[in-house]
Amino acid sequence: MITIAPTGGLANRMRVIDSAIELNKKLNSKLIIKWHLNKELNCRFENLFIKPHAINQISNIKENIIITFIRKFINKFLPFLYRLKYDIIINQKKIDTFSKECLDNIFSNTQKHIFITTYSRFFPSDNTYKEFHPVNVLKTRIINFNNKKKPIIGLHIRRTDHIKSINKSPTEGFIEIIKQKLKENKKTKFFLSTDSKEEEILLLNIFPENIVVNKKRSLNRNKPEAIEDALVDLYCLSKCEKLYGSYWSSFTQTAADIGKIDFKVVVK
Repeated sequence: MITIAPTGGLANRMRVIDSAIELNKKLNSKLIIKWHLNKELNCRFENLFIKPHAINQISNIKENIIITFIRKFINKFLPFLYRLKYDIIINQKKIDTFSKECLDNIFSNTQKHIFITTYSRFFPSDNTYKEFHPVNVLKTRIINFNNKKKPIIGLHIRRTDHIKSINKSPTEGFIEIIKQKLKENKKTKFFLSTDSKEEEILLLNIFPENIVVNKKRSLNRNKPEAIEDALVDLYCLSKCEKLYGSYWSSFTQTAADIGKIDFKVVVK
């Protein structure tokens, strides 16, 4: 049996579950997902995706500040406490430090109950995110937007609390790319996905005829509608012909992987 507790935001969790589904194909075991509702992502799984057939059970676990702190403390410093319930425990530290051969050896034992908590991909996938299907209401929004707007270049500008993206992928770099593309074709359209209202307003003011966006109900990760809007953005980015994204952003990488499109990280 495999129990997965993905951490981080939407894209982080998607790649963890994608890894788990691929691992479970190898082990042919039971797959359980513990989906924590917290300030990183406060939206139930079934509000976003149709449950993949490969997953046997998904538990939505509501957290508060104290519970989140305790969980992170145990994951990092006291993982042996999980031994009371699980045979093998793999946390982020082990994912970061263990070699592929070591992980493969652990995963070869199909008789054990394995518990994995991470924000990283830990097992390769041949059909990346093939098992993920947005729920109908979000799928309709994705289809309608792409049929109407048809942007050809995607831009993902990660801001808010992501210091690495802010420092390494400044807005000026994206503006330079837009100007360069408009010199080649002044009618070029760009789909912009960002977690910053200020960035959205800035680019819409500079390039009013070329930037298109999805209307957001919220940018607060603690609100389910914000996560739903982010999922719509993610799949709209994946439909673009090319993608320019932010440094150290799993959202950029995931959009590119879903659409199997070329992407470039904007770095200055």
